[in-house]
Amino acid sequence: MNKIYNLKFRIFNSWRSQAGFSLVEMVVVIAIAGMIVLFLVNIPSSLGLIGGSKQESTVNQIINKKIEDLRSLGFDNIANGTTTISDSRLSSLPNSSSEVIIEDCPPNICTGNESIKKVSVKVSWTASGKPKSVEVKTLISQGGLQ
Repeated sequence: MNKIYNLKFRIFNSWRSQAGFSLVEMVVVIAIAGMIVLFLVNIPSSLGLIGGSKQESTVNQIINKKIEDLRSLGFDNIANGTTTISDSRLSSLPNSSSEVIIEDCPPNICTGNESIKKVSVKVSWTASGKPKSVEVKTLISQGGLQ
C-alpha cells in the first residue's frame, strides 16, 4: 500500500513541478488567437458586402416593379418620353435618382414595322462614396413578344 501511495505522490509532484506550457498547448492557443483575429478583421468588409447587396436587391425590385407596371398599362397607353420612378423605397438609397426612357423600337431591331416600344429603366445611387447604377432595357409590344 505504501508503494502505491509513493507512486501516486511522485506522479503528482512531477506533474506539479512542471512550470510553463507544452509546445502543443502553445500551438493550439496561437491557432485559436489567429482565427479570432481573422474573424474580427473580416467583419467590417462582410457588413459592407451585406449592405451593398441589400441596396442592389432593392434597386432590382424597384426596376422590376416599374417594368411590370408599364406592361400592365397596355401598349397603347405607353407614351414615348423620359420620366422618373416614384417609389418610396428610393428614399432608402443614398443620393438616389431614377430615369425611365420610353421610345419606339430602333429600326435595326424592329425590321418589320412591329409595334414595339424600347424601355430603359435606370436607378443610380451612392454606396460607400462611389456611384452605383443598375439599368434594365426591355421591349414591350402590342400583344406581347412572340
